[in-house]
Amino acid sequence: MTHELRADGPAGMKVGMGWLYQEANGTYWHDGGTGGYTSFVLFQPAQDRALVVLYNRQDIGTSATPFTKRVAANAPALLAGTPALPLQ
Repeated sequence: MTHELRADGPAGMKVGMGWLYQEANGTYWHDGGTGGYTSFVLFQPAQDRALVVLYNRQDIGTSATPFTKRVAANAPALLAGTPALPLQ
């Protein structure tokens, strides 16, 4: 039931129970953070692929969320051995 899409989300996405869904690439994802800990999780059932990015940097509060998103965005290239975008 958590994968059932229940509402429209921002920027052409759909929303399930705790997951955002991007129709363009079949990706379910969610991110967040608290007290310097941030995370980004995605899975793509059609590709049998999942990714979890965890980041602990207490001196910057929750502003690290964009960092975890950049790591997640580069993961497919890194796994394929192709050049990825710099994280800076």
